Amino acid sequence: MSNTLSAEGYLAFRCFGDPDEYPKSTEQVAVELRSRGFNATVPALNYMIRQGKVQPDREGRNYEWQQEHIEAAAREFGEEGAYNLEGQTFLYLGINADQFYRALAEAWDKVRDEFGDGVTSIKPSLSDFIMTVHPPRGDQDALVQFTLCDDSRAKLRIDAQMSRGVRGIQMPAESKRRSRK
Repeated sequence: MSNTLSAEGYLAFRCFGDPDEYPKSTEQVAVELRSRGFNATVPALNYMIRQGKVQPDREGRNYEWQQEHIEAAAREFGEEGAYNLEGQTFLYLGINADQFYRALAEAWDKVRDEFGDGVTSIKPSLSDFIMTVHPPRGDQDALVQFTLCDDSRAKLRIDAQMSRGVRGIQMPAESKRRSRK
């Protein structure tokens, strides 16, 4: 079980399949790692550099982080157990972060299929769903499922009627997922 998003999961579920650009600044790396579930800060990343645990290239005063440097920092944070609230929650509940976001994306895909891309946002909102967590059993991680709330469904029905004919957009990862169905 991994209570933090993998690099692939980050690309699919946080970047919606649109790859980030490299190199990244230390500030951008901290944002990525926090969105993956780590308690990453610029000072903590700079400390890792001073300790020689990660060695991104340097351009003048700025560090240029490539994907392999970010993964090395993620491993360090993981070994230290430095997780943000989401990462700690997933750890406590036994949730695999990639499975959580995959289930959320699939639930949102069904909502977008039902009500249309022009009515729904690209990014799913957890507040639109009831989350059910089936606890870990044996060697299996917890299973997370999402069900659209009745009040959200009612609002989406109204919005769909008011915006007939409006075409929405799809991000690459979403298009790929939805085309497999």
